[in-house]
Order: sequence, then C-alpha cells, then structure tokens
Amino acid sequence: MNTTNLAGFLGALRQKNRAVPINAAEALLLIASGIDNIPDLQRAMRDADGNALPPATISRLISLLRGRARYSQGAWVESPYSLLDVRPHPHRRGLQLQLSEAGEQLIRNYFGQYDCTKPLGVQLSTCDEKSQCLSA
Repeated sequence: MNTTNLAGFLGALRQKNRAVPINAAEALLLIASGIDNIPDLQRAMRDADGNALPPATISRLISLLRGRARYSQGAWVESPYSLLDVRPHPHRRGLQLQLSEAGEQLIRNYFGQYDCTKPLGVQLSTCDEKSQCLSA
C-alpha cells in the first residue's frame, strides 16, 4: 500500500473543524473489504485488549458514516458523511452495510478501481450468496 494514498484517504475523511475517529476509517475500510453486517463488523473491530467493540460503538460509527445526526450532551450533532447505505440484509437478520456512491468514489480515488461485487482484499462477509450493489 502506498502511504501517500493512505494519508490522502485519511485527509479526505477529515472535515473542516472536525476530527475523524480512526475507528470510523477502519470500519469504512472493513466494509469496503467485504464485511456487510453489524455483527461481523463488531467481531472484526477490536479494542486495545483484543475485545470486540461494544454494539453501541459500532452503531455510532455506522450512524456517523451514514450521515445520521446523533444526540450528544443535550444537542444534535450532524454528521458530515454519507459514505454508507443500509438496507435489510437479504440473508441475515439486521441491516446490510454497503458503500454509498460517495463511499465508492472515495475508495476508488485512493485505492484504485472499486467494484461492489468484488470488494477490496478478501471477502470477509458471512453471507452465502454475493450481495448485489444497492444501486443495481
């Protein structure tokens, strides 16, 4: 991996006057790599002690990457992103996570051609069948 590409990717995630959590970048890259559901994402993301991240943390990351506002300390905090789309998962309970058009473009800009039917790296999803693109 080219470190300049990685630095550019992280810079693109950074928004004016807003720090991006490193675990948001990690989640986005794991989803681009093929993880398409919250339980698998939770198992893939570990804390410093090697424990799976709590479901609330994963939900906050998904909301941030989807562009949903969150309530914090008595005020709504808007998300500057719209990098993920969700829909009911076709093979499991819960939601299916996929890159939005903006998310695909971000990955394409820094990591080369991205095809939602051929995620980056190894397919990590537990789905038995290949999911279809949300835009299809």
